[in-house]
Amino acid sequence: MYVEYGDYDQRWLVPTDRDHAWHFEEMLGDTALTRANRLVKPWRKAADAGLIEGKVLGILNRVFKRHYIGISCGRTELVGYYKMWADTVERETGRSADRALESPFVEWPLYYCVSDG
Repeated sequence: MYVEYGDYDQRWLVPTDRDHAWHFEEMLGDTALTRANRLVKPWRKAADAGLIEGKVLGILNRVFKRHYIGISCGRTELVGYYKMWADTVERETGRSADRALESPFVEWPLYYCVSDG
């Protein structure tokens, strides 16, 4: 770890992980931690956009609980449900429907259950 005393600031300068994350990732390469960070990053972005709040999750449940998502469900049908969710989120919470459709909810986990049709 690099620590230095800053004459101008008159304090110890200790880098944060964010400041030097690129350095360690470059040295270590792809690690379990970097892979985990890649998986968590879109969820953090969704949380920052207010999409992982109780009301938004309740809307997701309300839209999808009426439908069985399986191999007989086509991709177009599934996208329609997500669009319905995003529109309802925008109408009821003021959160952007476009941001909702960019969230990881749209790919997780139902994408793997549907047919290509």
